[in-house]
Amino acid sequence: MDGCGAGDGTKAVAAFQLDAGTRMTFTRIPFEDQPEYFGGGEGNRWCSDFPYCPVMIDGEYWVMYKSGDGNTVFRWKGTNFENCRRQPDGFGSMPVNRPYMLGGMWYDGSEGKLYAPLHCEFYDHLTVTLSGAHPGIPFRQIHLASSLDKGSTWQYEGPIVTRDAPGTASPTPSEYSGLHWDGGAGDHCLFVDENGGYLYLYSSHYIHAKTGVDNQQFIRFQVARCAIKDKMMPGKWRKFYDGKWDEPGLGGKASNINAHYVMYNSFLRKYISLSFGNGLSVCSDLDAQDWSPVYRVPGEIWAGGDAWAWHLTDEEMADVHSGGRTLYLYTYWNAMDRPVARKYRIDLSVTAERAAVERLHSNEGFVFQPIASAEPCRACPLESLYESNDPIESRHARRVHCTHPDTRYAGTWTKGIYRRSLETEVRSSGTEGDSIEFAFQGADIHWRAVKGPDCGLADISIDGIHQRTVDCYADPETAETITFLKTGLDPRASHAIRVVVRGERNVLSMGANIRHLLFEHSADSHRASDGFSGLQGKNGWHYLERTEEGFSELTFHAPHWEGSTCANEHTYRNRIGYRNQVVTTGDAVRAWVAPHAGTVRIEGTFRYTDPICFVGDVRPIISINGREIWSSEMPKFAKVESHDLSATIDQGDAIHFTLRGSCHTNVGDVTWDPVITYEGMPDR
Repeated sequence: MDGCGAGDGTKAVAAFQLDAGTRMTFTRIPFEDQPEYFGGGEGNRWCSDFPYCPVMIDGEYWVMYKSGDGNTVFRWKGTNFENCRRQPDGFGSMPVNRPYMLGGMWYDGSEGKLYAPLHCEFYDHLTVTLSGAHPGIPFRQIHLASSLDKGSTWQYEGPIVTRDAPGTASPTPSEYSGLHWDGGAGDHCLFVDENGGYLYLYSSHYIHAKTGVDNQQFIRFQVARCAIKDKMMPGKWRKFYDGKWDEPGLGGKASNINAHYVMYNSFLRKYISLSFGNGLSVCSDLDAQDWSPVYRVPGEIWAGGDAWAWHLTDEEMADVHSGGRTLYLYTYWNAMDRPVARKYRIDLSVTAERAAVERLHSNEGFVFQPIASAEPCRACPLESLYESNDPIESRHARRVHCTHPDTRYAGTWTKGIYRRSLETEVRSSGTEGDSIEFAFQGADIHWRAVKGPDCGLADISIDGIHQRTVDCYADPETAETITFLKTGLDPRASHAIRVVVRGERNVLSMGANIRHLLFEHSADSHRASDGFSGLQGKNGWHYLERTEEGFSELTFHAPHWEGSTCANEHTYRNRIGYRNQVVTTGDAVRAWVAPHAGTVRIEGTFRYTDPICFVGDVRPIISINGREIWSSEMPKFAKVESHDLSATIDQGDAIHFTLRGSCHTNVGDVTWDPVITYEGMPDR
């Protein structure tokens, strides 16, 4: 729906069906006389990229915020969210890094005390050369401040929601496993549930790519709560994890949910959430946090990146925690050269009409915003995140790429390119009846398809039993979502998954293509890049070099482990990275020590990425306790060599992946990301 109002400047910009019986209509409302915190007055000094803090104090309506830079607390007072006027500034000096007051405050009238959660950013150990972080990326924590004089002066109370327990050393990004690191919780929104007796902090949880990794970062949403009687105090918060509220706010685990900015709606009799510019979800039970998939609001509202800061209010444009049939939405991203704030009226109505609904993937990464029109799916990196609280993200799984001989195809499948994946290739078909089949042993199976605007439907079956029809349409193209996930299979039995192209598409798609990237099945599997870190021996992996003096440990300089000597002043040191090894003289060795005995499958592909070794060749070697079991005499300009071996090992055995060479002029750089998988049930 897109049309003009009746000459009053209003404009209906979007309408969509939230569920089978509720319709939401969004109407753009003129908003010219804006207060300065929306961009009027001193303009862009105030307009920000995070939600301000509206709060009622003894019958007075206040709006406040504090930047992380400086001690000034800016304050406005009025009667609702859009008419407050500037008041004398407050002052808040906090003993923490970059403490922002954002996302909400709570006033306890019984003691006349105002409480403000603080979004804090810590940079002290995040240096590019030592820790493995991208420059300027902090890790985040939520602390607390309070005021007894309506925000004029503030007292620091302590941390309330953090990724690390108090007194523990915060790990640097390089100390995390794999290609990402945990950036902590922040950019929170406060929801006050007076009837339920709790205060809720919904926060963004950041998963960042490490230095030198061309991967996107992901944002998850998590929640902690505190009983109102406990006054938001440190130590009183509990995180929601695995259906319970047992985890401490300081250092505890948390589950990912589909909610960020929460309000109760009396018309729907449900809680609703705006999820960081992605769309809208609903919930019926805050104890269970049973949030729906995220529905995209069509039209201009989330377009252009201007919905990172917003507020939803009731019909009186005041209450940010409860509303009814009519709501108002304010968006105010910190643009520099266009009207800053926009105002929309949201009208809820009951209708029997059914309409197409677009869903976003649950727990979305923010670089892309794919849509799933039929099945709610999960945004999840291709790589495992061993330290994640989420059982899917922290998976140990064997990843079977579309080029692997264990994958069987029927029909005409063509080669394609997907450059976000290490293997870069996909297999594509839009022909009805074409199929893929893969046999595996494990409790879980994941299917990764590369979704896109020209993709269609596929039928999934396991062990001959139909599971569901999935829709591979998305905009833009992505494989960072798990297209299909099945858990709870018999881990000791053999299983087979089959994907069949339907040759059909939804109304939004331009085609019916299915692009197969890979399968993942649960296994006792150890991929080098998933286990990579800046700590020797973590996840069983060690980083070594062999010279004439013997073996020695490399030294970590993000993003590589590097040797101590060069062949001459014009060469690089031996080094080992996430997926690559470089040898200049002697051996560069990635070693893995077995945690237990068993039979293992050792798979991998050796690729030259920088074949400019002018003197001598490089040679890959695999050995167990010094006994060579595989090697390749590859010429220096060869491209690819794969290995797929089986071996029986004991606990403590060392498997060495050695790159041997004598490249005295430049660097012999290869991609080699081996994976070791125990076959069957492990011997314990």
